[in-house]
Amino acid sequence: MNRGGAGGDDPARPEFSLGRLALTALGAATGVLLLATVVIVVLRPGPVVGLIVALAGVAGAIAAMGVVSTRTTRRAFGPDGNDTPRRDGSDTPRRDGDDTPRGDGDDTPRGDGAG
Repeated sequence: MNRGGAGGDDPARPEFSLGRLALTALGAATGVLLLATVVIVVLRPGPVVGLIVALAGVAGAIAAMGVVSTRTTRRAFGPDGNDTPRRDGSDTPRRDGDDTPRGDGDDTPRGDGAG
């Protein structure tokens, strides 16, 4: 049984682990960089083509980290990203402690204390 984590008591939603997120994202990036390295070693391209392959490998590693981390967090928290959404749809309380929206549309507290 999960203890109050992202998954709660639902076995279909695993509990979120920051360590698992980091390791899976870095593992995906490492795999893409290894693939780019193998392509460079096997093909032995010229300097310009080798640079292009290496830069494509770095871009692919960044993309793989983004895809894996998004998939992991959506699996843990759901597609909307909120474990327990608030009634008004806002996740963050205002800094001045008043959760009602201001009439002028500005959510930052005013210096005169009026709202």
